[in-house]
Amino acid sequence: MKQVEVVIAAEKLRQWAANETAALELRGRCGGGGVARRTVRRLESLRAAAARLAGRMEKTAARRGGDAAEWLLDNRYLIEREGMEAAAQL
Repeated sequence: MKQVEVVIAAEKLRQWAANETAALELRGRCGGGGVARRTVRRLESLRAAAARLAGRMEKTAARRGGDAAEWLLDNRYLIEREGMEAAAQL
């Protein structure tokens, strides 16, 4: 494929971009609704898993669930907050 160099004056760049955008042909469906729904379902699954994990850790006197389990329980709210924000933006 042959490359062509195009030089566009700064004052013409905005119009060139508008023309290029107008010439784009969209196909298919664009939307984030499905991704948002899957994200919310996965966050619900995470909440349930964290609740089960917390219950198991409470039953053990030493509370030794491992570093990953402790991290998840300590930081679950961050995952939920960011996941819900991402789902809302979709």
